[in-house]
Amino acid sequence: VHEFRKKTWTRKRTEKIDRKPVQSFDSLFTNQSLFEEFRIYLASLFSDENLLFYREVSEFRNMDFSDVGLVIQKATRIFETYVTEQFNSCFQATLSKETVKNLEDIFKNHRHKIVN
Repeated sequence: VHEFRKKTWTRKRTEKIDRKPVQSFDSLFTNQSLFEEFRIYLASLFSDENLLFYREVSEFRNMDFSDVGLVIQKATRIFETYVTEQFNSCFQATLSKETVKNLEDIFKNHRHKIVN
């Protein structure tokens, strides 16, 4: 992760980016080159984890919830990567301590129910 961020600082622009005005934040997710350019910019500020978190949560919300195993897998990945401090993730999103605690409690309670 840190190596990726280090490389993006010295990255040369070799491709043309479509720089049309963005109509909404969500439209970043439909234009891959624009998304990547914005992510690289955020990486230079050490803030790309917030964008990646937002994208994964958006994808999660649009999932087919009929496959419970896949839903649990995706939720666990988001939780472990972006929310909890327990796994020392380099991609922890900027969330309030209260929000993190609430999500940890919810995740712990639901995980306990699923396992038993």
